[in-house]
Amino acid sequence: MIRKSKFRQQVASDLRTYYDTILTQLEDDKRPVDTVLFNVLARHQWGYGLPDDFSFEYQSLHLPTELEKSQIATADAQNVAGLFQATILDKAQALAALKDSSRVSGRYGSITDADIRAAEKEDAAPPLPEGFLVSAPAGASDVDGQSPVDAPLSLNGATAPDSVGYGIQQ
Repeated sequence: MIRKSKFRQQVASDLRTYYDTILTQLEDDKRPVDTVLFNVLARHQWGYGLPDDFSFEYQSLHLPTELEKSQIATADAQNVAGLFQATILDKAQALAALKDSSRVSGRYGSITDADIRAAEKEDAAPPLPEGFLVSAPAGASDVDGQSPVDAPLSLNGATAPDSVGYGIQQ
């Protein structure tokens, strides 16, 4: 006697195999034809062929379950939050990444382009006033009595003598 759960797992596995087979057939048999067709349509519409970086993909017939969508959305949100907290992404990039992930997970689709533009404006530093110069704080000086702005720059804060051949000109 076959248990229902075992039977469901077997059906789900067979269905996934069938979907993967269809996708493989599309890639092998239909892609060359579609590529030529897209190129012909582009030449007809715009007068030139497709750019070199043009690409397209066929969607899988497999649709994720609500549980899988939830897991994907949670993983995406955690990844984006981590990158944002590490300041690898700014707010606009984080919103754009979440919006992009909505194609798969169905979540975060309510993030609009206007929200992303507003975040870009929020992240942008205000421009410096006309004629404003960046200078060192009053009284700040280097060991040699030069101001830090005029002093030769080095990665570790030390100055190198010109005779050593570091190419630093004073």
